Amino acid sequence: MTIFKGLREAIVYIAVCAGLAAAFALAWLAALGGQFSHHFGACLIVLGSLVSVTGGQIPTKLHMADVNAWVGIDSNSPTEGIPYGALTSVGVFLFVTIPLVAVGLAMA
Repeated sequence: MTIFKGLREAIVYIAVCAGLAAAFALAWLAALGGQFSHHFGACLIVLGSLVSVTGGQIPTKLHMADVNAWVGIDSNSPTEGIPYGALTSVGVFLFVTIPLVAVGLAMA
């Protein structure tokens, strides 16, 4: 079941990144013109790189911030023992970053 949770989380990451990339590409297209597919591909590459750098932990840590504050966990303390999501940093890289960058390179 953990495998399916991880894949479902990867699909959500990809869908959110694709939506953000489309919004940024439309704004870029409206401002400077050009071809949408090139702008969309470049935005996918940038967002895929940002997700890879953060390890995919930004959304889950933001989601858990109020819970951590309620139970008294310091936001600056190490969080190795606290399970945030089904995907680890390696899983985010393999199942989110690589597909986003590959599709972005194909489109750009």
